[in-house]
Amino acid sequence: MKCPPRFPEYFRELLELLTGPKAFAARRVAHKPRIEKAMLFLAVSFAITWVLKVPLLRGDLWLELGTDTVSALVIWVAVGVVTWLGWRCVGGRGSLQGTLLISFYYAGVLQFIQTFSYLGFLGMLRATDPAILAELMEAVYSGKGLPLALQASGRLHQSLGYRLSEGVMLLGAAAALAWVLTGWGAYRPFHRRGRFQSMLAFVVAALCWVPVWALTLVLANALLK
Repeated sequence: MKCPPRFPEYFRELLELLTGPKAFAARRVAHKPRIEKAMLFLAVSFAITWVLKVPLLRGDLWLELGTDTVSALVIWVAVGVVTWLGWRCVGGRGSLQGTLLISFYYAGVLQFIQTFSYLGFLGMLRATDPAILAELMEAVYSGKGLPLALQASGRLHQSLGYRLSEGVMLLGAAAALAWVLTGWGAYRPFHRRGRFQSMLAFVVAALCWVPVWALTLVLANALLK
């Protein structure tokens, strides 16, 4: 079976991105930004990571795919726009299109970190406390995942397996933060700002990313209900 033509280029870009995110992003925005290529890179990353989660899905696959696709589209576009606004707040001069281009490429890597963290969380919980895992999955697929997490957090934390699983998620969150910080410098020359303004832009954007993620989780929970 032949590999689809796009995949060799995708994996070359992924390798270049992982080994030198700043240089990679600088090359992509040096001339006229081709945002469609960045969107395609993100779409392939999403497709690969979604397939990895298929064995764990319990509902209708088409509904799951639609929900996850919409959620991913909303969150990554919103994160890119918020990132651009953060730079604009400190006098950044780069275009929204170029900022989205860099953000979509970075999001492609974040898709993998997010997916592996999720799979690690479920795997650890399945190995240490399958009863809690069954309760969590039942709550998620009945649209009660967030209420369970908010109302029963104290009870859940009595489980050693749940605490270990949370540790896996924290490691994933740390990896995601490290990746964002590693690549953040690519925005600086594009927006023609200094290191201090770059730090301020990161703080502004990061403060807005949290409610964006929370809102997306609420919407996804509503769609699954």
